[in-house]
Amino acid sequence: MDFQFTPPARAVHSLFFHCSASDRPEHDDVAVMRDWHVNGNGWSDVGYHYFVKKSGEWQAGRALERTPAAQGDGFNTGTIAVCLHGLVKSAFTSEQFRTGHSMVRAICDAYGARGVKIRVHGHCEVYPKECPVFDYRRALGLDASGYPTGRPDFAVQDATPRFLASPLDLYIMVPGNADRVRRLQRALTERGFPCGAIDGLFGRLTRDALVAWQRDTGRSPTGVADYASRVALGVES
Repeated sequence: MDFQFTPPARAVHSLFFHCSASDRPEHDDVAVMRDWHVNGNGWSDVGYHYFVKKSGEWQAGRALERTPAAQGDGFNTGTIAVCLHGLVKSAFTSEQFRTGHSMVRAICDAYGARGVKIRVHGHCEVYPKECPVFDYRRALGLDASGYPTGRPDFAVQDATPRFLASPLDLYIMVPGNADRVRRLQRALTERGFPCGAIDGLFGRLTRDALVAWQRDTGRSPTGVADYASRVALGVES
């Protein structure tokens, strides 16, 4: 169905897709998601800006002017969040993929007219969980870097996706986090866990240094610079 989009005043650089982790018909509504997020998570509103039902109908969620609360710590600023209702790969619908693609096209075109190139991500790129479970790059017509190709595949998927991003090393793909990564790199290096160049890029050396520090301090060696780790390293209060 038609999707109309007007960019909010806040700066946006990325569009994220999620799935709701439920196929139950009674959960196929943004009002249910809002209840889960407000009464279940303690958030002020539903975490997504848009919700796409099995029918392909889209519903507005959180106001576009507000930063979402869906991607996890450090990855919400500068983004728009979309959730498709579903859990099992084969239970998503072609109508949902058509609407998702319409959203990608409308949002990327609107920002493109302003000289801003929007990158499209799945939640799994910045958080260690399989979300969305469907092959979003194939369904929405994205290249390997998350940019639209104009060649979506709306077929319902009943097999393992050809592509699902590995959980992302923190901050590697989202613009605007270079200074935070430099602080992290300096803190690790000062503690005897060198990261190589202090360049603001969360690459393999930085991840290895973080894992070594986590092991040395009795933490789970996830290689993810979560909030607790950053506080312990003194890079965030």
